Amino acid sequence: MSCYAKSSIAQAFSKAAASYDSAAQFQRDTGHKLLDPILTRSANALGGQRWLDLGSGTGYFTELLAQSGVQVVGLDLALGMLNHAKHERSSQPSHQLSWLNGDAESLPLQDNAFDLVFSTLALQWCDDLGRALKEAYRVLKPQGEMHFTTLVAGSLTELTQAWQQVDNKPHVNAFLPLSDIQAATQQAPFAHVELQVLPEVVSYPTALALLKDLKGIGANHVPTSARAPGLGGRGAIAAMCQGYERFRDHQGLLPATYQVCYARLIK
Repeated sequence: MSCYAKSSIAQAFSKAAASYDSAAQFQRDTGHKLLDPILTRSANALGGQRWLDLGSGTGYFTELLAQSGVQVVGLDLALGMLNHAKHERSSQPSHQLSWLNGDAESLPLQDNAFDLVFSTLALQWCDDLGRALKEAYRVLKPQGEMHFTTLVAGSLTELTQAWQQVDNKPHVNAFLPLSDIQAATQQAPFAHVELQVLPEVVSYPTALALLKDLKGIGANHVPTSARAPGLGGRGAIAAMCQGYERFRDHQGLLPATYQVCYARLIK
């Protein structure tokens, strides 16, 4: 991915910093499914540990990590997200919680520095997942663990199919198939790898409500080269919404299905 593309992604998420938390219920639910078992299992052995929240966004989970008693670094590519997090999460002592601007594929961190790397719904924005996992491996201490979630191919399939009623251009970001995620985990010599894919369905009254949430979290960025002419025009969006109607369920709601990969890697 070019520096320009990464800059565009960072800009999209920075722009969404103020609206992110109000639109991110799915992201919070997914993050809790990843985090809560870690905290339960580790509740009696967290003293003195140092954790990295990779792709920390508005700092929601970074703050929860710090509240558990560990020292935590929240790292994000988007400066706007970091600035928002610093302002919103300022109640945590500075010795427990710090913030860093950085790229998951080239971490500005020392080797063997962290007991655990936590990352939820951030790594799908990496151009090279294998490189990001190698970097996470590098900064983990021996026997350290990485826990992450990422989206898998088949996510937002209803939205993709609805847009296909309009044109054949990509309007929805593509996500890696599970086989590619498995291959990426093999690029670093983790001693143990667990991967599980679970479907998660979020229901909306209208397709426009889904688009509003995607925009609200900054996840509406599509590479410029892939954008269709007129993307976002009223006529195109109206046609997409009409195409989405065929998915309306017996409760009168429109589903948005995500395929979520939950991963645990041990160094």
